[in-house]
Amino acid sequence: MSDGLQGRGDLPKGLWLGTAVFAVVAAAVLALSMRLGRERVEARGTQSVELAPVESPRPIAEAEPEPPAAAPEPAPAPAAEEDAARSLLESGREKLAAGDAAGAKADWKACLAADPENEDCAAALRRASRAGKHARRRKAASR
Repeated sequence: MSDGLQGRGDLPKGLWLGTAVFAVVAAAVLALSMRLGRERVEARGTQSVELAPVESPRPIAEAEPEPPAAAPEPAPAPAAEEDAARSLLESGREKLAAGDAAGAKADWKACLAADPENEDCAAALRRASRAGKHARRRKAASR
């Protein structure tokens, strides 16, 4: 039983028709571009092009290979910055335990500013952000 809405295969009629039109237009554009390209090549076939010789400053055999560039090593964070980051991380954990999520996030952001490589601060901030999103969704759903 057909209701007239089906096209070919599993595609709806409108999608099938749009796909077919696109294929026909694409084939026409391809054929036209190939024809124009062939005409340009044929027109250029009558012209001759001379390439100027390129001289190397010294033969390739004498060229000295460049030494590989050494990758710069990241400078370790000074002890004072690590201590400040550790202190801010712990402070954020204490504030979160006390129910001050905003204060905890502020401490963890400051921790990352003091030591951008600190994965513990970054992870804590990500967890707090996810928890905040879930809390807002639950609150919105309960309204």
